[in-house]
Amino acid sequence: YVGGRDRDAWYDDFRRGKWIAPAFDAAFISLERTLLETTEVLNALTEPDLLRPVKALPTSRFAGLAAGQMIARAIAHLYVHAADLNTLIVLGGGDDLGLPQWQEHVRMGP
Repeated sequence: YVGGRDRDAWYDDFRRGKWIAPAFDAAFISLERTLLETTEVLNALTEPDLLRPVKALPTSRFAGLAAGQMIARAIAHLYVHAADLNTLIVLGGGDDLGLPQWQEHVRMGP
């Protein structure tokens, strides 16, 4: 739904509180498609696009933020979950992957 793209129906079910358990293959195909489509949308953004405020409800904590700020937030959020996953790996006996590592482009967000 970002950039006018459709999202998977099972995602809408999840957002409405319905427990979903898509088959691994279906979830992986959805992830691959989402990554490709997201890359297309991000590559098409111009500097004015990044400065434009996002559409959000006035009561939303994101109201008034620019698209570039939201993208920087999303990138930083990925590193939070990378650290979560790394902790689980270590607790499960796996090697420390060193995640998240310092990322200069995250620090330099708008």
